[in-house]
Amino acid sequence: MMYRRFSIQKILSKVRMLSMWLKIRHLVDPVFQYLNQPVGHTDRHTVWNPNRFWYLYKINLLEKCWQKEAANKGQHTY
Repeated sequence: MMYRRFSIQKILSKVRMLSMWLKIRHLVDPVFQYLNQPVGHTDRHTVWNPNRFWYLYKINLLEKCWQKEAANKGQHTY
């Protein structure tokens, strides 16, 4: 019985660690994209204002999620 309780605690700690990692990733990913913008390319514009970049990043993320959800729903409709 003690072995089973230990394994459940271990699983819960891993779930908490994964949750924390996802929260950190949601902050690090936009910062990384902001710092690695292409400079001087004509096909994409560089956004220098961090607030403007954050606004455009959220819109882009919302569009990607919307397209992903529509694609998933499209597979199940006949």
